[in-house]
Amino acid sequence: MQQAMLFSEAPAGFSPNRRIAALKAPAAIDPKGQYQDFVSDLNRLSHEWAELHVWVLIRHLHLLASVHTERVEREDILAWLEQPPVDSPPAFSAQACVNLYDARIDLLDFQRAVRVLNQKVDSSRQTA
Repeated sequence: MQQAMLFSEAPAGFSPNRRIAALKAPAAIDPKGQYQDFVSDLNRLSHEWAELHVWVLIRHLHLLASVHTERVEREDILAWLEQPPVDSPPAFSAQACVNLYDARIDLLDFQRAVRVLNQKVDSSRQTA
């Protein structure tokens, strides 16, 4: 009985005389256009990768400069910053961030300057 109900009526909108639309021809692929899009995407990603490193560096420096940053977080940031220079720095290391910000900055001089400024913030924090 149920089978008869399912198959006794044609589905709504079904017409046995309706023609099936012809399949559209596949779109032609433009290799030169694809390559240009690929190069454009790579350039955009490279730029955004560099911007993200610079953002991480600036964010950490702002946290160090803030008197509201807890000591544990301050020590963590300083440990991140004080890592010794290597030939091929890992992504988001302080060295990689500084290099992408400005490759002319000497990491050791930068570390020394941040240490001095951090001591000033620490001393002002203790007196407050």
